[in-house]
Amino acid sequence: MSLMARPPRSSSAADSSLNRLGDFYVPVQRFDPADHVAQLARLLDQGFQTERFSVRPVGLNHTVWILSCQGRHEGWMLKQVAAHRRFSGLPTDTECCDALISKFPGIPSDPKLAFPHSVLHLKAQSGEHVGDLLVARQAPGVQLGRFLADLDLAKPEDQQRLQHVSSGVGELLADFHTRYADPITGEVSHHTDFHPSNVLFHEPSGTLSIVDLTGMGSGGIRDDVDKFARLIGHLAGDRYAAAFRLRYISLWKGSDFTSSVSTAASSTDLGLLYSQSSSDNSSRTPRRRSFQYLSSLVMPKAGFHPSQSLTSLAWLLSPERKVVNPKVTELSSGSVWMLSESNQKECWILEKVSSSKPQSESQSVAGSCEEVARRFPALLADERAAFPQCAIPLQVDQHHSFDLLVSRAVCGIELDRYVAELDLDRKKDREKLRCILQKVGETLGDFHVKYVDLETGEALQHGDFHLRSVLYNEATEGLCFCNMTKMGSGSQSDLQTFHDEVKRLGNCYAEAFRQGYPGSCQRTVHGRVSHGIGLFGPWNCAGEASDSGSEIAESEVFSDVASEPDDQAANHDEGCSLM
Repeated sequence: MSLMARPPRSSSAADSSLNRLGDFYVPVQRFDPADHVAQLARLLDQGFQTERFSVRPVGLNHTVWILSCQGRHEGWMLKQVAAHRRFSGLPTDTECCDALISKFPGIPSDPKLAFPHSVLHLKAQSGEHVGDLLVARQAPGVQLGRFLADLDLAKPEDQQRLQHVSSGVGELLADFHTRYADPITGEVSHHTDFHPSNVLFHEPSGTLSIVDLTGMGSGGIRDDVDKFARLIGHLAGDRYAAAFRLRYISLWKGSDFTSSVSTAASSTDLGLLYSQSSSDNSSRTPRRRSFQYLSSLVMPKAGFHPSQSLTSLAWLLSPERKVVNPKVTELSSGSVWMLSESNQKECWILEKVSSSKPQSESQSVAGSCEEVARRFPALLADERAAFPQCAIPLQVDQHHSFDLLVSRAVCGIELDRYVAELDLDRKKDREKLRCILQKVGETLGDFHVKYVDLETGEALQHGDFHLRSVLYNEATEGLCFCNMTKMGSGSQSDLQTFHDEVKRLGNCYAEAFRQGYPGSCQRTVHGRVSHGIGLFGPWNCAGEASDSGSEIAESEVFSDVASEPDDQAANHDEGCSLM
């Protein structure tokens, strides 16, 4: 073997890529640094005699070694990687390291990372470039998997040790993701292979370090949090996965909104999570008592989809309980999704909205929801109303561009989709739909009675009440209202809007809806609640004077339906015609 050294580069060049140390001529069959200790010693540190240097392998692949020196505080980590691309569009590890140093010039000197700072080109005697030897500093400690293997988790003291270390790894990863976000897009640079064997722990000093960073920012597992939590949970238990996740969520500084991180990531909830075992999946995630802003998520330029951030979303929304088999379903709009899980009757509704103020509005959509929740706090606990309980800021290019509004709802299907699946030529399906629409009327009536502006006496309006604004669960016959971001805005009557849409299906369905509404509430005319009137017949309500002095009878609102024969409801099969 011989070493062909190259002249040192300028400091500016060294700062933007790996330091090229030279070419090693090695046997083609297999490179073993133990055969070249003297040459490596002279190359890396000429201040020590070569006899003081030694090499030991790490792992089972015979591609990673530790080069150490007696009397020297820190050694080197060596990793052999391919010289050429496996595919034209897949950079080599050396090319990836060069690109990362160009993007983050300080990364080779980061004390928390064992990132390569130099490279040796391995060449055959023929001159063919057969491999590269990446050189990084040796991080202190042992692999976390080795540390875990030496613990006895039946002992409370070892449980506490591992919980503390797992929490520390969450802090380490949060710091890593925060400091190594793409300076242009703001996107997190993932490790892509973040597991217990790639974290070193030095117990005497409590130091944690990340190793094997050559794939950082490339393809592979994009969610470091999910991979590490899954593996540490499998090796040791959900308690330690929870400690890792919660610490990560509470500290990740992806935006200026970390000051509003939900108190769900507090130590109180951490204790609650540990007291509830992972098998306790039957308990529901509690509803929030006030509107909150959670920590932000980075949104790629290509657009946001919840399936790309399932792990972060699940633990932002349910930090006190494990989310089992999360599933994302797109609703009628491309910006609204349902996030559900196994064996749960409730789900989350996620709606992406602009963070900017709409024209003629004094605040953003999230701000308007916060104001409505402040005026009507009972909305947040009402199981019939999927009203936004919190907002997750979405960042694009390090700017707060969107909000993800989160609601709790009955797991079900939008009523317009459910109706489309019915065969209304069948008597059974017609009767089923009439029962559902009557229940919608009853629920809307209860809603208008419960949520009344105390200053004006007006019922709070949904603002966009259509079939798609009702979720229905056929198995439980439960329903709730969704798409509630326009509540309180405008003067559009929920009663009139929904009636007009249902009437297109047939007069008998509009009749069923209007029969349900007055049967459950005091009479409402154009959104104004009539206190003290009492319950009247289905539509035999007397007129009520409006503010202008004119009388508007409720029968006038539905005059086209009320004028139909009284026996129509008894002859649905003959009289329920499409309009």
